[in-house]
Amino acid sequence: MPKNTTVIYAEEGEKWKITTKGTDKDGKPVATTWVGKIDGKPYAVEGSKVYDQIAYTMKNERTNELKGMKDGKVVGTGDIVVAPDGKSRVVTVQWTGEDGKKTTSKSAYKKE
Repeated sequence: MPKNTTVIYAEEGEKWKITTKGTDKDGKPVATTWVGKIDGKPYAVEGSKVYDQIAYTMKNERTNELKGMKDGKVVGTGDIVVAPDGKSRVVTVQWTGEDGKKTTSKSAYKKE
């Protein structure tokens, strides 16, 4: 499972651009880019070995649900929960790896 060290959200017209930088399971640098709407529909991800599309859905004003897919098959689901003050967020994701093993990761991020 990749570990993100930087995540940048940027509005691009009616869409969002989410850029991540981090490391893969072997500690090598990785970067991904997703551009799409938060409408539950899958949009392409560039740079990821784990998934080729992600669909984001707003569950409520502070929580986004994500669904990651590879070759049309769901391989991961999770929630992104923003703190009430907007200064941090927690991402909890459950993934099925290439080896078929299920993994859960939980990461906390602070806004810079």
